[in-house]
Amino acid sequence: MLERWRFVLALTWLVAAWLGDAQAGEVMDSVKARGAFWLTR
Repeated sequence: MLERWRFVLALTWLVAAWLGDAQAGEVMDSVKARGAFWLTR
């Protein structure tokens, strides 16, 4: 279960990074920061 969530978060983070900050702005920064936090736990 935990591994699946980690995979989903990693995928979300990668997609967010791929889209770039220009399209989503601060929301995307928040998502990236949250994803990085979970991945490094």
